[in-house]
Amino acid sequence: MEKSNKKPAIKDWIKDNGIFLTGVLIVIVFYLVEFITKKQYPFGDHMLVGGDSIHSLIPLYEELKRKLLSGEPLWYTWGGYEGTNLYYQIIFSVMSPLTWIPLLFPVKGTLAVYNIMAVVKAVLLYLTTFYYFTHRISKARLSKHDIEVLLFSLAYVFCNAFLSCTVFYPFSDSMIILPLLILGLERFVSNRGWRLYFISLILMIFTNFYLGVMSCLFVILYYLTCKFKSFKEFIIKSLKIMALSLAAIGVSGIIICPLMYIVMGGGYGVSEYNGFGFFTNWFNIIRQCLFITSPVYAGTNYATYWEANLYFGMFGYILAFTYFLNKRVRPSVRLKKLAVFLLFALSFNESTLNYIMHMFHYTNGLPNRHAFMFVFFCLILAQESFYYIKCDIKNVGIVKTVIIAALVLVGIIGSLLYVDKVNTVTPFLYSLDLAILYIGILLLQKKFKSRKTFMLTFVVIGIAEIVASAHAIIQVRSEFNTDEYYNKYKSVKQAAEEIAANDKSFYHIKTNNMDDDLNYGMLAGYNGIEMYGNSANRNYITSMEKLGVVGGPNTIRNYSSNPFLNSILNVKYIITNRDGYSEGINEEKYNYEEPLNQYEE
Repeated sequence: MEKSNKKPAIKDWIKDNGIFLTGVLIVIVFYLVEFITKKQYPFGDHMLVGGDSIHSLIPLYEELKRKLLSGEPLWYTWGGYEGTNLYYQIIFSVMSPLTWIPLLFPVKGTLAVYNIMAVVKAVLLYLTTFYYFTHRISKARLSKHDIEVLLFSLAYVFCNAFLSCTVFYPFSDSMIILPLLILGLERFVSNRGWRLYFISLILMIFTNFYLGVMSCLFVILYYLTCKFKSFKEFIIKSLKIMALSLAAIGVSGIIICPLMYIVMGGGYGVSEYNGFGFFTNWFNIIRQCLFITSPVYAGTNYATYWEANLYFGMFGYILAFTYFLNKRVRPSVRLKKLAVFLLFALSFNESTLNYIMHMFHYTNGLPNRHAFMFVFFCLILAQESFYYIKCDIKNVGIVKTVIIAALVLVGIIGSLLYVDKVNTVTPFLYSLDLAILYIGILLLQKKFKSRKTFMLTFVVIGIAEIVASAHAIIQVRSEFNTDEYYNKYKSVKQAAEEIAANDKSFYHIKTNNMDDDLNYGMLAGYNGIEMYGNSANRNYITSMEKLGVVGGPNTIRNYSSNPFLNSILNVKYIITNRDGYSEGINEEKYNYEEPLNQYEE
């Protein structure tokens, strides 16, 4: 009897959660297709993940593994910068439990597990977003049986803000927590408890203190858009949420307080304030919202700070715009949310707001890191608007819909004509087609035989759009070859071990002709000079540059050797390759030199 009871229960659960499981299946199948077609692990030797996730995090993992196994203190390394504090990099990079998993594997295994974790994180992001839309405190809340919850949850998973996180593995963890943080805030405002908000805020800051602190500003802005019965209630709850937030930050202070000293003197980014002004024309910003817009990874100088990862589907922007004209929403609420929308939009292009949003500095890499908050905010607006539209198209009206359509079309056409660079017109034409298609579906809603048919048509086209865009982006990404990286690692490590076997003194090793990988000291386990990381003091980098060592934000690069520099930096050995260039290096091409032994005094 027990066995016969279990089987129907599982079937019932699958049927009851069919929409949720469909989304999980779409995410998994999408990544499997990409791995197969791009010959990525486990179907090849290439990687989806790249950038800092490879060149910065894997060396950090190796250094931490050595320290954990040997019992050495975790907070300091001789692996680069002539020695440096690791506290900043540990707190910035590996505080989330999801980032601990690679610690369990050797270098080769870490490269393999990265791809698996990319899928796991995408599924978790879908889970928290799905949970938000089906549990939020709003009459527009979706049921787990509503087909549209699939669209809005997947839009967050396949948005450019998440896809760009492949360049820096830990940032995606903050995106996973954000829906829970906002749900906790809504629950608090509606007198449904404070625990979810409190725990989520602590997790947000612990996971990545930088994005966690940035999210506090978003929480304040979102809180101001919430509904309150009276001004008195607003004041009372404001005091309570302030106390609750300070308590969460206080708990997080165990990591934040020691960071302050490091951050104030750190070379982690560009901190000089550039005054009020706009980075670029607005059509460049609009271009970042269109179909098949590649994620932005760089942005390392003032001229590129406007770049932002804003794409999450053309349908999303059309629906978000309709929210501001929806008569079912109180005008005061619409105005407050419009103010937040415009504030975020301005911060992508205006220098002062950009500076404030990034905690009073300009970012070095991944510009406009707060874009994922804006994307999630727009999805909230889009979901609420779609709820009212499916109830009654008159909530927006034909005239208002046509006005929105005209504005969207002008934005697309204008971005084609006035962006700085157009490689191909295809994204603009497809965006134009999609906008016309979505507007047509909305205007012809009553022509559908049933509301279910209307919903299904809109959702299927929307999912097809965001999946097609993500596929196009991943297919054209540069490939990271794991075998080449691993062969370099083994060769350098072998050279360092040969030196260590013959020399027990304290010395430093520099590299030559290996400028593409700066963290070999931590990766291969020797006392290095070169390094790329977030823990260097800017005064140290400035001093090294004056001595003739090549530096930059967060970076010390290899330099031309001379007796003076080698002596004062205690560089006793140089690991180099015989051919004088780093491309295509294999194990046989590495050797080491002893520069100090070339001089008698």
